[in-house]
Amino acid sequence: MNASEAQAQLTRSGELFLGVFAHGSLAVEIYKPVGEDLQQPHSRDEVYVVIAGTGFFLSGETRTAFTPGAMLFVPAGVVHRFEDFSDDFATWVFFYGPEGGEAPMPKEAATTGELLPDAFNDTEEMGCGDLMIALRKAMLPLAPGQVLHLRATDLGAPHDIPAWCNMTGHSLLRATAPDYYLRKKVK
Repeated sequence: MNASEAQAQLTRSGELFLGVFAHGSLAVEIYKPVGEDLQQPHSRDEVYVVIAGTGFFLSGETRTAFTPGAMLFVPAGVVHRFEDFSDDFATWVFFYGPEGGEAPMPKEAATTGELLPDAFNDTEEMGCGDLMIALRKAMLPLAPGQVLHLRATDLGAPHDIPAWCNMTGHSLLRATAPDYYLRKKVK
């Protein structure tokens, strides 16, 4: 479906927005407010890609000018709206992820792609049982979405750490023995 087809369907519907595609957690809509944007914060993260028109986009306390092709991101729950937009304004809306929004991605160094963890734990040469206990204790104080850099030299670590992540729901972001990066699960 292209933008012209979606706009024609929207016009025929008589609504301000219309769902045009869905797959998994992704829902795509076309949105064309008239005169004033009265939308309220949404329960999922969303991305707008402006089809036509110009104006300003208010997200939280940040006001940004937009033109056709602009991409605008809004985290779940943030107050936002389009302001002072032209009559031809229309935008794609992409809702995705879980209710409440996704956890932010781990911080990464801009040029190297190196993960910058929120905590580090060197388990030295701890064996399997002690390693799993140390891993659990290291994850407990982290907030959901934060990253732990775990150093584990135990020969069983390349098998045990991914298995522990699968069992607990935490994410293994990178595993290059002896260094493991784990993200604490988002509830």
